[in-house]
Amino acid sequence: MTRKKRQGIISLPKLVAVVTFTLVAVLMVDFGRKALDNYQIQRQVEWLRERTASEQQTNDSLQEELDYVSSDAYVEQIARERLKLVQPGEVAVVVVPQDAEAPSASSDSPAAGIREEGALPYWQQWANLLLGSE
Repeated sequence: MTRKKRQGIISLPKLVAVVTFTLVAVLMVDFGRKALDNYQIQRQVEWLRERTASEQQTNDSLQEELDYVSSDAYVEQIARERLKLVQPGEVAVVVVPQDAEAPSASSDSPAAGIREEGALPYWQQWANLLLGSE
């Protein structure tokens, strides 16, 4: 009777093999999952580095623009182009296009007929006057 009971029980080498195989399978699955997580994290790190470099370029560009806008040269340019201001000692010349429909200016007022051309810069107003284009 003891032989029949012993034949029904798994032998020790088979038990060790099954436990070892199960343990190796669990470790392989866990290792694969961790490797996949590591790969995804590395891809995210690369994306963040690219994004950081792009944002740094944008920041540098904006800083250069801020430096230019804060400069005296920019303030002078805007004052001349948009506000039609001049430096002390300079004379402002306003180009007045000849409109066929507009009545002619009276000669008793020196400022009569002068109208501001806010949309065009000075050089283009002069070019239009000299070349006769509108």
